[in-house]
Amino acid sequence: MVPFTKMQGLGNDFVVIGTRALAATDAGKELLSDWQNRQSKFAKAVCDRRFGIGADGLIVMIDFREQPELRAMLKYPDVADSDVGWIYINGDGSKSDMCGNGLRCAALWARNHFGIYDTKFNIATARGKSEIIYKNANEITIDLGEPILESKLIPLKAKSKQFVNAPINFSDLKATCVSMGNPHCVIFDAPPAAKLLGPADSDDPAARFPTNYASYAPQIQALDMFPEGVNVEFALIESENRVRLYVWERGCGATLACATGAAATVVAGVLEKKLARKVTVHLLGGALEVEWSEKDNCVRLSGPANESFSGNFELSSMCDDVMTRGQREAICS
Repeated sequence: MVPFTKMQGLGNDFVVIGTRALAATDAGKELLSDWQNRQSKFAKAVCDRRFGIGADGLIVMIDFREQPELRAMLKYPDVADSDVGWIYINGDGSKSDMCGNGLRCAALWARNHFGIYDTKFNIATARGKSEIIYKNANEITIDLGEPILESKLIPLKAKSKQFVNAPINFSDLKATCVSMGNPHCVIFDAPPAAKLLGPADSDDPAARFPTNYASYAPQIQALDMFPEGVNVEFALIESENRVRLYVWERGCGATLACATGAAATVVAGVLEKKLARKVTVHLLGGALEVEWSEKDNCVRLSGPANESFSGNFELSSMCDDVMTRGQREAICS
């Protein structure tokens, strides 16, 4: 049996597992030895809300002080400068270099489970080391690094070097595209429909979306201009320092919160001269404080993280193809 922790940041939820616990089992050793080929399927199994534990994403935490050999497995920049590393995988098995809500959860987990009690410490990520500033569980600041604005690196199929307040060939909408380690398409002040898909107090994030936003988002994600898919943000500006945000994530659809989406929105707002560099971003799950620094060009955000519950699961069943898609459909038919 392998221990796990269920965590959430503003309702964006994650399953967190330590590699030390994985390596303590034969199935875990086998999984780690073939990680590149098996990580996607493993994450999908763990994050499945019916047949697994259920989450928006999987976080795997590494304590380099105890498992220095795993530094080579990650192939991240600046790994040598960090005592802790993480791997993040979306709930649908797709990879992402960054997840802001997940990184705050990782920081809290490192404190609680690895004994990292420093006020400041680094976590190795695929984008390089991220400095963590821990004040308390309600105020964890993470450094997301510099935004990526070049179209081909986002990636985005566009003739212009940067895609700022430009038409996306969908419903006369204009957008600004930014990568924060994952691609974002930010749309400002699109008129929200008067009706929501469901009740405003629903636990289902999709139910709390304006009907037109919920209709637009999947169609925007399917556009050929986004070769790796895209997170779609609908931003309603309330002042230069305050914005309300609806996020439809690639990999999990409507979500209560997306920290990299909040960061991308502030960057896009500055580029469009609609927002200041320090902004409170209100999402369905709560608020984040986001700042795009003029000094070093990095985006930092502050917000909470929470451990919801913990438990154990049988790793061998998660690693195997316990049920094929056809078997699942047969049960439902």
